[in-house]
Amino acid sequence: MTPAEPAVTSQAGIPKLIHYCWFGRSPVSELGQRCIETWQEHMPDFSIQKWDEERLDRNNRYIDLAYRAKRFAFVADYVRFQALYDHGGVYLDTDMEVLRSFEPLLTEALFLGLQAPQSVGVGVIGATKGHPFLRRVLDALDEEARRGRLSFAPIPDLVTQLLELGRRDNSVAIFPEAYFYPYNPYSPVPLRRKPLQVNLSPATFCIHHWEGTWLGEASLKMLLSIRVRGLLRKANPQRWLAASLMLSGGMGP
Repeated sequence: MTPAEPAVTSQAGIPKLIHYCWFGRSPVSELGQRCIETWQEHMPDFSIQKWDEERLDRNNRYIDLAYRAKRFAFVADYVRFQALYDHGGVYLDTDMEVLRSFEPLLTEALFLGLQAPQSVGVGVIGATKGHPFLRRVLDALDEEARRGRLSFAPIPDLVTQLLELGRRDNSVAIFPEAYFYPYNPYSPVPLRRKPLQVNLSPATFCIHHWEGTWLGEASLKMLLSIRVRGLLRKANPQRWLAASLMLSGGMGP
C-alpha cells in the first residue's frame, strides 16, 4: 500500500482520515460523487484518500487473484482493511450519504454497524491504526489466497463470524442499524413490522444507498443472502454461516 497523506488525529487515536475504494477504472457514479460531497460538507477537517489502481499492491496474492478475476468488490474488501490497518481512519463506501460528522465516534478503538439484525456491515468502518481485529480479517483473507482459490464469500459474513468468535473483545463497538444503515430493503425483518425498512433517527450518521453500480452480480448476491441468512439462522443457528457461504460460491479447496 502506498502511504496516505498526514491526517489530523483525534485525542482518542482515530485519525480524521476518510478512505474510499474505486477499482475497475470506470468513473465514479453521479450518486457516488454527490455522496462524497456530503463527506466534505459535514467533515471539512477530515482528509480524504482514494484507493484505486494507481495505489494498488498487485504483489499481494489475494488482491492479485481478485483483480485478475475482475472481482473488484473483493479487491476493495481487502484494501479497506489494509488501509485502516496501516493508517487508521474511517472507511466509507461511495454510496454513503453523510448526515453529520463522525467526530463523536473517534473515541472508539474500532467501530462498525449492523446492516441487518444478524449481519455486521462493512460499508462504514472506523479504526485506530494497527487494530488487531483488522489483522484477523486480513489473515483470514490471506489464508484463502494461500490455498490458491478465493471463495468470494461476502465480507460481512466473515466479519460477523470473527466478531462472534471473539465476543469478549471490548475494543470493538457494534452500533445499531440506525447509525449507518437506516434503510435496508434486503433486511430479513418482515415489512409489516418495519415499512420500507427505515430506521432513520437522530442517532443516524449516514445513509447507505445500496447502489452497487461497480459491484455487479456480487452486490446482488450479498444483499439477497442477507435475507436468506436471517431465515436460515432462525431455523438452524449452528449452520447459518456455512449455508450463506454456499450461496456465495463455496469455500474453495
